[in-house]
Amino acid sequence: MIKSINGKTPALNGQGFLHEELKVSYLAWIASERNIAFNSQFPYLEFMNHSAKLYTKTGDGGLTRLLNGEIVSKDDIRLEAQGCLDELSCYIGMLIEVLPETLLSEQPFLREIQSHLMKIMSVLSFIPKDIEAEMVQQLSVEKIEIAIDRIQNELPELKEFILPGGNVPAAWAHLARVSCRKAERRIVHLFSEYKTETPESETILAYINRLSDFLFILARLCN
Repeated sequence: MIKSINGKTPALNGQGFLHEELKVSYLAWIASERNIAFNSQFPYLEFMNHSAKLYTKTGDGGLTRLLNGEIVSKDDIRLEAQGCLDELSCYIGMLIEVLPETLLSEQPFLREIQSHLMKIMSVLSFIPKDIEAEMVQQLSVEKIEIAIDRIQNELPELKEFILPGGNVPAAWAHLARVSCRKAERRIVHLFSEYKTETPESETILAYINRLSDFLFILARLCN
């Protein structure tokens, strides 16, 4: 029997990063994959405690299902873009864990970025459907720019190219940076292929572009 979590309706990642429609769609998809009952009126269920196995074997043939219900090949450009964002989030997660004590104050902002990346991943599943404005309203490019300016004011002027590395945190920050650039290229390809050119898609691209700049300056700060 599936039960709600303490009678509450928690968000998918505990931080409320997903739009309501996306949360319900995602949980409905999990329910269908695991062949368990789903009630859209009470969608926030503790699936991981259910006796169903984690693996479903439904993707063994190279197909999978997007959040919008569409069944696609696993090399679909939307999945590729999502996979790059997932990889980026993993690198940021590692960076969070290895930050020196003097930079622990950066952890909350990095975790917020991870939540926003998950939100973008969800939004990309619904392409070519127009991106709803409220789905990207939390993506503050200005907030990243403020963080960049704050860190840059602490650093000496950069007068030459730098090699990635220097110490472990800086190396992870650089890995996150190049992963971010790769994700940006995949998203540009995705938007180009589906002719997605809206203020919302521009916000996503600006956010990812500025994020790579932030990761670069953070790598410098780590050194």
